[in-house]
Amino acid sequence: MAFPRAFSGSGRWFLLVSCPLLLLVSTLKAQENDSAANSSAKVFHSAVAASSTNPEGGGAPDSTGAIPGTTTSAAFQRDSMPVPVAPAVESAPAGSVKVVEASSIVPRQKQKLVINLAVSDLLGKGVTQPEADLITEQVRASMLATGTFKVMERSMMDQIMAEQGFQQSGSCDNSDCLVEVGRVLGVQTLVVGSVGRVGRIFMINVKLVDVATGEVKKSLTETCECSIEELLRTTPPKVAASLDYEYRKSHAGTLQVLSQPVGANVFLDDVKMGTTPWNSDLLDPGPYKVSVVLPDWKRIDRIIELQSMKEFPLNLTLERSDEWIAAQRAAEELAKMAELARQEETKRLQESARAQKKLFWRIGLSAISAVCVGGGYYFQTLADENQAAADRSYEKYKATDNSVVMEIAKADIDYNETQTKKNRNLRNISYGLGVAALSSISFTFLF
Repeated sequence: MAFPRAFSGSGRWFLLVSCPLLLLVSTLKAQENDSAANSSAKVFHSAVAASSTNPEGGGAPDSTGAIPGTTTSAAFQRDSMPVPVAPAVESAPAGSVKVVEASSIVPRQKQKLVINLAVSDLLGKGVTQPEADLITEQVRASMLATGTFKVMERSMMDQIMAEQGFQQSGSCDNSDCLVEVGRVLGVQTLVVGSVGRVGRIFMINVKLVDVATGEVKKSLTETCECSIEELLRTTPPKVAASLDYEYRKSHAGTLQVLSQPVGANVFLDDVKMGTTPWNSDLLDPGPYKVSVVLPDWKRIDRIIELQSMKEFPLNLTLERSDEWIAAQRAAEELAKMAELARQEETKRLQESARAQKKLFWRIGLSAISAVCVGGGYYFQTLADENQAAADRSYEKYKATDNSVVMEIAKADIDYNETQTKKNRNLRNISYGLGVAALSSISFTFLF
């Protein structure tokens, strides 16, 4: 291959030396990248293997024999701290990309209230103790289902009590005894109470005792005029729901959303909650994305920080959307165009009516002028005939010597001359009116 003149001599030797060097450097760089990728893959597979060997929150019993959802006193005390709950994320439809603005990113997770407690066996009063024990188990299950309470199992309670050497004889209804039982179990709250029956009415009485102070936080009574089976099925969930509401209300924050105009849809973390004015006093503390949406109005998104036992009022004033404003402007333009068209049509009709009126005037004046001219011609004819008759009577007057004939001729002459004069006056009047009518027609072209 022949090199061009620009690469002859020293340039040719430079290319022959530099090309192999560039090829060698590229090969070394590719090997370095392959080594780094292999190292990353080994670390990733090692992490996956470790997580699969010991997954977090596994369902297998540990070395102590504890079942998932139950724990010893020390572990139970450690798990009593609030558990962060991640907000729900709305998945985007297939084939679409969901764009999230920087202002809508939640800075941290919400803190959900979790209370660890133990439910002591409810005492049977008017019912057998086995029946009371069944109702107690149902209360435990219902309280655990709320998600607010972390309930210690009955077998775990018996095991801890036996390990600590705690001996309880008779009923434990005074504050010192209850505090001691709660401390032994390692819980924050102890639930005690009874199941009673009076006639056909069953009652479940429960008290929540603060282990730290011995104070009764809440006392609750649920009644049911029903069978023992119906009581077992319906009343424990009511007890759990009431206790859950009271605890959440004592911990949650209150959010009030108002808008102008009212009736806007309220979304909390992209979940529709209702319409404004909207209020909730059972929200866990933490950050929330509040969205207010109303058709034909601009959407408003706000990130708020809700605090425990505090109210957050959010009063928003919506603005009209750009699409609505554009539609209104288009409607106004159409209205203006319609008004202009109406005005043009009215003007056209007015001009048409004016033209018709002028036409009627012209036709009328033309008819009047024709009648007047015809009348003038008629009166002119009569005047000519009277003049001819007068001339004939005058010839008779000159041609005769008879006095009688002369008198008659003179009378005819006077009559015909009078009629001639009268008809000529009428002729002049008729011609004058005709000329005036014709002159008036010309004025209709000027106005």
